[in-house]
Amino acid sequence: MGVTLIEWTGTLRVKDGSMAPGYTFNPWRGCVKISPACANCYAEKTSKRNPKVLGEWGYGTNRSHAAPSYWNLPLRWNKEAEKAGERRKVFCASLADVFEDRSDLVEARHRLFCLIMKTPHLDWLLLTKRPENIRPHLEEIDVWDELPLSNVWFGTTVENQEYANLRIPSLMKIPGPVRFLSVEPMLGPVNLRRVIYDHVTMIDALEGLHGWPIAHAPIPDGVFPINWVIAGGESGSDARLMHPDWVRGIRDDCAETKTPFFFKQWGKWRPKLESIAGYPKPICKDEKWGTLQRDGKWWPVTTPWNGRQDKDSETGEIVMVGLDKKKSGRVLDGLTHNDMPVSQ
Repeated sequence: MGVTLIEWTGTLRVKDGSMAPGYTFNPWRGCVKISPACANCYAEKTSKRNPKVLGEWGYGTNRSHAAPSYWNLPLRWNKEAEKAGERRKVFCASLADVFEDRSDLVEARHRLFCLIMKTPHLDWLLLTKRPENIRPHLEEIDVWDELPLSNVWFGTTVENQEYANLRIPSLMKIPGPVRFLSVEPMLGPVNLRRVIYDHVTMIDALEGLHGWPIAHAPIPDGVFPINWVIAGGESGSDARLMHPDWVRGIRDDCAETKTPFFFKQWGKWRPKLESIAGYPKPICKDEKWGTLQRDGKWWPVTTPWNGRQDKDSETGEIVMVGLDKKKSGRVLDGLTHNDMPVSQ
């Protein structure tokens, strides 16, 4: 593990507009699937090549811990970032979940946070599907009272509204410079401005207000808004489709609240027509297509291109093309969205 091609781990350089490198770091490898986003987990598929090194998936399986020499890499990255006079991001952990609830991970988690504190020129991005475990696990290793740490960004995955309601309230209780969401793979519409908080109250997670639809009131002390949203579709041979309007809704809410928005990818499936300057243009005529009906059900088909626009005004069908991730790209309505929070 080291320099990564994951788009949102880079850092835009102000001076010349180039991208500083980002890194991945896995103190251990292996995990358990806990929600629909996990169904086609790339890390699990990768691990099957060498589970002793790349980890195992499931309850009662082993976690593969990194070698002692591997733990020195972030110290080197920190020196390189300091020498370059810039901050760099570390995605931890791309092949595991830092906050998985296992007793055999306590010591490694403590060692990880000691390492984080020794690398002040690195911003550590801790993305979890278990945000409810953040506080108890940090209390367990005597780190909770140290928060906020200026170089730790906490994030959680929210693939649809159900998991947005389950996970975002826990994340909003974590102090730190950045709380971010990975809406990837996006498997359904997500309204971040109407999140159910504490099972009763509707909350605007982007503005940090509650009391919907009556006049918004400030959120309680100790609750913090979301600072960054990453969104994208699923890639891979079994990828599920993302409705273009789902990601447009996230984009528009972020624009309205001035929340940084990063569109990572369409994934395998993208609209057949790319809207540029308000006019849709065809991108391909020879690939497999899928159509989205108005009731939200996807129906993959293999018929050739038939000249329809991406959204049929009568049926409401949206025609999608099956490409690989690179060909699908990351352009949304003619624009590339690379917004990121500013490192302190």
